[in-house]
Amino acid sequence: RLLARALPQFRAPRRYSRACLRPAKRTNRVRHSLPTPVRKSVARNPRVHLRFRRPLATMAEVGKEAPEKYDDDNIFAKILRKDIPCKPVHEDDQCLAFRDVSPQAPTHILVIPKKKIAQLSKAEDDDAALLGHLLLVARSVAKKEGLGKGFRIVINDGPMGCQSVY
Repeated sequence: RLLARALPQFRAPRRYSRACLRPAKRTNRVRHSLPTPVRKSVARNPRVHLRFRRPLATMAEVGKEAPEKYDDDNIFAKILRKDIPCKPVHEDDQCLAFRDVSPQAPTHILVIPKKKIAQLSKAEDDDAALLGHLLLVARSVAKKEGLGKGFRIVINDGPMGCQSVY
């Protein structure tokens, strides 16, 4: 409040519908000197609004520390043992592909190896054929799902890579 009285540009913005706001073309010098992140938006009528946002924690800050060895009680191990049901899309002697329980995209399929590898960074040179096989399975599953125009493959490795299951 004290800042709002001293400098009129820091007053709380009036509420406008999202339809009448568009992204700003330039950043404001004040924006970089503030202690919290700010999103600048410009209303279609030429008033400038600064919206203060709370800093959010990243997945790496929330994520758990990587264990020393493979956890035989993790959710993927339980799925491989059939303790937890899944909707398999592909299964062979090396891997299992199944639909995610909580999808983050219209098509969200997990391809996991049956070999106990906790992280990609802990894979050994002997695992090269298995890792290549996982990518080929991802390609064939994408083709079956009708994703011929393109798809994205994500590998989360370690706490800084937002890996949540070890």
